[in-house]
Amino acid sequence: MKNSSQLQKILLTLLILCVLFAAALLIGQLWLKIASEVIFIKLLATIGVIFLAICFLMITFLENGSRYKAYLLVPYVELAGLLVLDQIWTSIFAIDVFIKALVTLGVLFAITGLIIVIKSDFSFNKKLKDQNFME
Repeated sequence: MKNSSQLQKILLTLLILCVLFAAALLIGQLWLKIASEVIFIKLLATIGVIFLAICFLMITFLENGSRYKAYLLVPYVELAGLLVLDQIWTSIFAIDVFIKALVTLGVLFAITGLIIVIKSDFSFNKKLKDQNFME
């Protein structure tokens, strides 16, 4: 319980830092033109991907996250984030390969999530039956 609270504080701090960095970058670009437009958009997109990954981690590690074993979905989200960052900065993959990889990760994410929820629901119902709370 204590580790979960510490992890949430760390993730919340990282979220705040992402927002502050994005705000500073935006103000710097508006007033000082600190980067070219392409670099500026890439930086903001990178911050956005990192922000979404941190949000997903926060949701995953909430109190009920362990019941559903949502942490098993983290690798899919992180890999998708890395693919997006790679596409933003280097474009190693052709766009069709990139989209196919993202769709494949999305399908695997959905299937894994469905299996986790179904298995958790069955085990929860079994536990209730074993304790004579359900018939």
